Order: sequence, then structure tokens, then C-alpha cells
Amino acid sequence: MKKYLYILYISFLITTFLACNNEVSIIEDSTKVNQVIENKPSPNSVAPTGKTETEKKTQGDVSTIRADESEDIPEEIKHNPEFKECAKSRKQVGGRGGGNQFDYNLCIYDNMRTLVNRYFKSINNSNLDDILRIIDEDEKSSIIKFSENQINQFYSNNTKLTWVEENEPRKTGSRNMSMYINVFEDKNNLDRWLISFTELGKKGSGLWVIKNIQEKQ
Repeated sequence: MKKYLYILYISFLITTFLACNNEVSIIEDSTKVNQVIENKPSPNSVAPTGKTETEKKTQGDVSTIRADESEDIPEEIKHNPEFKECAKSRKQVGGRGGGNQFDYNLCIYDNMRTLVNRYFKSINNSNLDDILRIIDEDEKSSIIKFSENQINQFYSNNTKLTWVEENEPRKTGSRNMSMYINVFEDKNNLDRWLISFTELGKKGSGLWVIKNIQEKQ
């Protein structure tokens, strides 16, 4: 009887020991699973860039996107953001070249008018710095001197200048154009100017600027 009880007691100890080991193993495995779950990034977790992981994957790197966008901007728009993109009208047709010359001319004419509008806006705002951005570098001294005289004259009178196109811009050379305008001081007819334009860089670049302004024409 004693031998039987001894065997039963030993069996109980072995069973208890094995049960304790299994419980520790289960707890350790559960802890590891919880650590993996905690360390796994959430799809909407904020990355160092300030965007979620999902946004970062779908939107890509900001610097790369900006570089791509910059490359897509036509040169004439970089030159003057107010310009129309006229290069599209000059694309080759049927491999023979030429493009749509009529549409191209109309587009260029509008860009000449944009230059004149910006010039008068700068005069009325006494902004010589802005005038420097739209004139030919080689002719800036004469144009700035002329512009300073206009600003001093009309600023003292507290008046504004406006203009009306007398004729549409016309070519005067392979990369030169001009147009006559009538100038008004507070709606009173003041003068007649001849404004000349030139295209910088290669022909067809679209980088137009004001080359000269002649009054009393």
C-alpha cells in the first residue's frame, strides 16, 4: 500500500511540473505575439514626414513630386506665369512641321497684351522692380528712365494710366514685334505710344519681353 501511494505521489509531482512548464510556454508565446502586434506600423500611423504610411505610399516623396511638376511647366510659363502656353500651337502636323500658325499668332498677340497690362499695372503701383522682370536687359536703362518719369508725373497728379490697343501686334522681324496703343489719364486721351517687343533665346522660345517704348508717335 505504501508503495502504491509513493508511486501516486511521484506521478502527481511530475504532472504538476509538466503543467507549470506548459503554462510558462503559453505565456511567453502570448507575450511575443503582443510585441509583434505593437511594433507593426498602423496603415494610418504618422510617418516622420508628417504623413500617414498610406499617404506616403500613394503620394510618393514630396521633393520628387515637386521636381516632376517643375519639369512639366513650359519655359514660357516659367518666364512669365501670366503668359499663355503658345508652344502647343506650334507642334508639328503630319510630320511636315508648321503647326497651326494662325492659333500661334493669336496666342503670341495675347502674351504681348499681357506684357503691356503688367507694365501699366506696375506704373500705377510705382513698382519699378516688377518692370525690370518684363523688359529687355539690354534696354533696361532707357525703359526704366522713361518709366520713372511716368511714375513721377502721374503719382504727383494722383491719377492712373490706362491703355487701348490701336492695332494688334505685328511682326517687325523674325523675333521682334510692335503695337500702337492709345494712353489715357483717368479716361482722358493723353498720348500715343509705340511699344516694341523682342523674343529672348532661340526663335520660338516664347520668352517675350518689352524692348522699347516710344511716346508721342
